[in-house]
Amino acid sequence: MARRFLMDKQMPRSFWFWAIRHANRVSNIFPLKCDGKITTSHELVYHQKPDYRQLFRLFSTAYLSHEKDGIHNCTTTDVHSLQGIAVGYSHIANGM
Repeated sequence: MARRFLMDKQMPRSFWFWAIRHANRVSNIFPLKCDGKITTSHELVYHQKPDYRQLFRLFSTAYLSHEKDGIHNCTTTDVHSLQGIAVGYSHIANGM
């Protein structure tokens, strides 16, 4: 699964960590049958439903708000966003 994530977006090998981490999270959310009941591996370990916000398109393009460039504020003619690659989900900031 991790190899497919890298091949799909043509990412370099330096992103292996993020691909394996995301593949692990996704596989822990897959439903399975345990004692005649449909559940997930995450539910069996933590006894709570998984956070499905983790399911996002790995290595997708993300745009970040950019108000300052160093110590200088951006003017109206400057670009106010930066382009990046989404590699994970932050549980602290509730964002990618």
